[in-house]
Amino acid sequence: MDRRTIGVFFKVKMGRREMMKVMERIIIFIGVVIMLLSAILLIGKWEKLEGEQEEFAQMAISIKRLKRETESQAGDEKKKQAEGEAQRREILPEYQNLYEENQDFAGWIQIEGTMIDYPVMWTPREREYYLHRNFYGNDSYTGTPFAEIIPYPVSDTSSERQTSERLAHHVIIYGHNMRNGKMFADLLKYQDRSYWESHSIIRLDTLEEEQKYKVFSAFYAAEEDWTLEEGIFYKLYHHGYKDKAKLAAVLAEKSLYITDYIPQAEDPFVFLITCSYWKKGGRFVVVCGKYLLDEA
Repeated sequence: MDRRTIGVFFKVKMGRREMMKVMERIIIFIGVVIMLLSAILLIGKWEKLEGEQEEFAQMAISIKRLKRETESQAGDEKKKQAEGEAQRREILPEYQNLYEENQDFAGWIQIEGTMIDYPVMWTPREREYYLHRNFYGNDSYTGTPFAEIIPYPVSDTSSERQTSERLAHHVIIYGHNMRNGKMFADLLKYQDRSYWESHSIIRLDTLEEEQKYKVFSAFYAAEEDWTLEEGIFYKLYHHGYKDKAKLAAVLAEKSLYITDYIPQAEDPFVFLITCSYWKKGGRFVVVCGKYLLDEA
């Protein structure tokens, strides 16, 4: 091999090395850009989630303020009712403004000592409309808790027992289980009886009435509970529990622990449901029975 051939060989070899270095630099650059973009997207998502929670927090603050103002005016002339539907239904003063902004607003759920303090929406035309929408109907990752009404089995007294146009009969309220602890994530804490002991009372107001419920059952549910005929929610939807006392007994039996509260069988139950990820399609369920305000 002469000198010219050797020189060409080394030039080609050096050229390949330089090319490899350039390619490595390009790959590193692309990787850094991807990491930066991912970080920006994550920060943006986090800021959006925090912004959505701040919206709910401001609503809660406003409602508490209006409640205090209303209570301080006890004995005085009642605050002038909102026009139209709000006036006809005698909506609680603290909820009038929210209802005027969105007629899908059905009530408010709050559990003292938890992050759960949110409006509850109801859209019978499309149950999961607020799954990924905020209170105002805009796109939202966290969504807004929403309700589903499960009628009592048909009976002669069913119409007489309906006391609220929106939250009558058994009520199921769905909310996301957020990793940042927001929305219904705190429901998972009810798997421990000690947590139930200090958080057994749940406030669930309708638009017209302040109401309290007490937790009497907490359990994990599988997808089959909705899809198989022997599933508890399948039966609930298809009127498999003609006797509500039997339903109460089944719910108490499914509970992870025994509570000291036995709900009145004739009163509606409230089911709070969130994802639990213990298996595909798994849910965690907290069930409450009506609790008189003067008992708390």
